[in-house]
Amino acid sequence: MQPVDEFSEQEEAVHVLYHLLRKGENWERFREIKVTDVMIPDPVVLRESMRIKGTLEVVQGCRNREYPVIRRNKIIGQTNLKTLLTFPEEKRRLEIGLLPLDHLEVLTDEDSIEGAIHLLMESESTCVWVVDCRDKMRLLGVVTETDMMVKLLELM
Repeated sequence: MQPVDEFSEQEEAVHVLYHLLRKGENWERFREIKVTDVMIPDPVVLRESMRIKGTLEVVQGCRNREYPVIRRNKIIGQTNLKTLLTFPEEKRRLEIGLLPLDHLEVLTDEDSIEGAIHLLMESESTCVWVVDCRDKMRLLGVVTETDMMVKLLELM
């Protein structure tokens, strides 16, 4: 699902910074910096058995727009704030796991932030989830566009 238009400026800023850095000498540093150095550990998660109404209480005040959905400590998909807010009031007793979940982008703790930048630029997502390994898919943290912008600016 495409994020609402108001976030396109942030996405564009990531692209501009990426291309500026790509032309400069600092690009090699992106291969050395691990996603774990940039990620936010232990992000807000939604368990598949949670009711939609309850998820709105959980995400209230969170700065992210996308949220991972987990089943038995394994990330199985993601949903976003727009989907949760626009879901019909009379159906908000449904479990979040019954909704169609969005595809999610994942990296492992061994990946560099170069991979996160590429995923953010190529996908409609505003974040990349960091997992322990692609087989177990245990969530470790999240890297958002904002996190990437801060790191890109530090390297300029």
